Amino acid sequence: MRRLTGFLLTMSLSTLPVLASAATWTFLEHPSLVNQSSGPDGLWGTADDISDLGGGVGANPNGSATIWSGTVFGADAFFSGGHVTDSPASVTPGSAITLSAPTVFEVLGLGAFAGAPLDPGAANAWTIGAARDVTWDLGFAGGIQFDASGYLFLPGEQAASIMGAGPVAEHVDFMLDLLPANFIVAAYMAGDFSGNLSGRVDGLVYATAPVPLPAPALLLGTAVAALGLGKRSLAGRRLSH
Repeated sequence: MRRLTGFLLTMSLSTLPVLASAATWTFLEHPSLVNQSSGPDGLWGTADDISDLGGGVGANPNGSATIWSGTVFGADAFFSGGHVTDSPASVTPGSAITLSAPTVFEVLGLGAFAGAPLDPGAANAWTIGAARDVTWDLGFAGGIQFDASGYLFLPGEQAASIMGAGPVAEHVDFMLDLLPANFIVAAYMAGDFSGNLSGRVDGLVYATAPVPLPAPALLLGTAVAALGLGKRSLAGRRLSH
């Protein structure tokens, strides 16, 4: 039993997550936005929205609300997927570190591309202020920098109550209305790539999943299960005699 329990405990330690807590943020996608774009003004819900990009490869097939304009590809791109931070989803002032980069974006006429990995030597931080304002400072492989700012929103909130009234707040409300009912917190972001890449990104990310258990709690649960399995194995051997 001791050998079995020790082995299982060793395995549990090796498979524990490095982080005690983490949150996954996902780019907003909605069926009503498939093959659509926010148009030249970059604001959803306005008269110049493009209602049909023609379909086909790269024409926002996932209905993404987050658009990368002014790209080196000569066409808008649409972000999908998500990224992970080392803190729970919340609106509490403070800083967190982005641990993984968005994985996929679609470019009109060119299809899907994998995102560049984060530069481990960069700050890769996002910081929440007292007024729910948030900034991103991300560095990617290949000398690419992304700096953005925005605001955080909780379910049921109107954008104007956090960021003030105006066309951008109406643009954010358009996206907030498309969020899944179980979202915990959403973040509006607007910013620019620089370095070896260019273009402006504007859109919404949100978190829904609960924060995983702290590592000590996971270890305790696995240890209890290992002990229980070991006891059952010993009891079985005793009965066989």
